[in-house]
Amino acid sequence: MITGFLSMWISNTATAALMLPIANAFIETLTERQAKVNDRRTKEKIAAVGSALDLSIAFASSIGGMATLIGTGSNIVLMGVMKNVFGEDNHEVSFLGWLVMAGPLSLINLLWLWLLLSAAFIWRWPWLYRFVRNEDAASRTRSLEEIALELPSDEAAAGVRQTKQQQQQGQPAGPHAASEASVDGPFRLTYRSKAVMWTFSAMAVLWMTRDPPGKWGWAYALGVNAYVTDGTVAMAACLFLMILPANPVSWAELCSGQWWKTSRGRVMHHHHHHYEAVLPWTAVQSLNWDVVFLLGGGFALSLGFEASGLSQWISQLMVQNGPHTLPGFILVASLLSCLVTNVMSNVAAANVILPSLVCLGPQYHQSPLAVLMPVTLSISLALLFPMGTPPNAIIMTNKRVDSAQLLKTGALLTVLALASVIVYSIFVLPVVGGFHTVSATVHSVCGTS
Repeated sequence: MITGFLSMWISNTATAALMLPIANAFIETLTERQAKVNDRRTKEKIAAVGSALDLSIAFASSIGGMATLIGTGSNIVLMGVMKNVFGEDNHEVSFLGWLVMAGPLSLINLLWLWLLLSAAFIWRWPWLYRFVRNEDAASRTRSLEEIALELPSDEAAAGVRQTKQQQQQGQPAGPHAASEASVDGPFRLTYRSKAVMWTFSAMAVLWMTRDPPGKWGWAYALGVNAYVTDGTVAMAACLFLMILPANPVSWAELCSGQWWKTSRGRVMHHHHHHYEAVLPWTAVQSLNWDVVFLLGGGFALSLGFEASGLSQWISQLMVQNGPHTLPGFILVASLLSCLVTNVMSNVAAANVILPSLVCLGPQYHQSPLAVLMPVTLSISLALLFPMGTPPNAIIMTNKRVDSAQLLKTGALLTVLALASVIVYSIFVLPVVGGFHTVSATVHSVCGTS
């Protein structure tokens, strides 16, 4: 659940990279305790728990991103396609609106994930455990000597000897033993961490209250609803962090004008007298800009589909030769999208698939989102292969999960999650999202009536 919640707000790659060290520390603690017992059955249980933790991090990172507009790249692509094809004022889904529509489905799939991994690795239902387990799972719980061999320093052997001596003497052992002895009291957030946390919380609140159902949000109250978007709020939050000093400033310093010198003296490098903020420009420069260009290329592709009439032609062709009901199209399109996203990136799959389906919903007198939204949610279910999505590849570095185990567990979860997406999209989304209402602009662009 924690991984899924984090994935709602940051990328699935960052979520997996953040949660994996925590899981590793937990497994290291269990392994150190198991070394004193030296029981084969206990070792197998620890290996099973390790596999379950790694798989839960990978899968929850993908599933949690369904819930918000910013949770995954495919959701962003969908909003870009809708704005490019139908205009800025027609089919913009608010942050809160998407959360209300997709949040329950994300929670349902997270519950499926918990039930599946618990049954397979914790409760160990016989038939399920035999299907998903590694035959040599216990052997993948590495010893201290094996970990030392992977370290790039000759100090590894000395560290292993010290840890073994600590274990024999009954003292706290492991890489965190010294830090545990030196830390007094609970973990405390730094000033920068608090600044980012509170700014991020304020940004999330502004997102959800900007354009809620009923048009009572702050954008309408201030009369700026025609100019302010979710991107405006995000940019304002970033600019605030780029201005906020990297160290705390008192009100007296702020009012007297001494905050600049005080902050500069505290956080400047000794040789470079530059003001440092919570979010420095060097951090912005390190962003993965090729993903931004990939998103932009997808938006340009959607404009090409609409301007050339290709999206209308494809939708009419699919109506004439495909299933004759909208639920049938949702079933087929969701299944094909789920298969495609397992062999290519989510953003690339969304850029290829969504522009061609943008006018399919209006053919059945439904909103374009009636088809585009279940397809977009299905694209997030890249759960089968390591190359399907970065979190899958990240957990493979631990060697507690192999590709066969990822495929087996991912296949079971894909069946459960995809069935939930299809059923939810057919029976719940049209009611919650109001997909039965189609604007005149949509009919005009898609050539329907």
